[in-house]
Amino acid sequence: MPLMQSIRKNAKVVLYIMAAAFLLWIFLELGMNIAGINPGGQKVFQQGIIAEIDGQKVNLDYFRDIYNEILQKETEKKGELSERDIQRLENLAWKELLFRVRLKR
Repeated sequence: MPLMQSIRKNAKVVLYIMAAAFLLWIFLELGMNIAGINPGGQKVFQQGIIAEIDGQKVNLDYFRDIYNEILQKETEKKGELSERDIQRLENLAWKELLFRVRLKR
C-alpha cells in the first residue's frame, strides 16, 4: 500500500512535467523546427512544387517559364509595364498554367 500512496502523491508532479515537456516539444520542434530535422526529406515547397492540379504536381520552374513567355510578349508590345500590368500577367500565367496542366490530362 505505501507504494500506491507514493504513486498517487507524486502523480500530479509527474503529470505536470510530462505536460510541460510535451508543450515544449510542440513549440520547439514543430513550431520552430529547432533541430532542423525533417523526417522524409524536403518539404513540398522546398522541392519547387507550388501546386497540385488534378493530382499532378506543378513545379515552380514550369510556372516561371509560362510567366516569362507572357511577360516577354507583353513587353515587346507595350515596352515598360506598370505594377498593375505585372499582377495581371501573373494571373494570366496562372490561368495558362491551369489550362496547360488540364489539357495534358
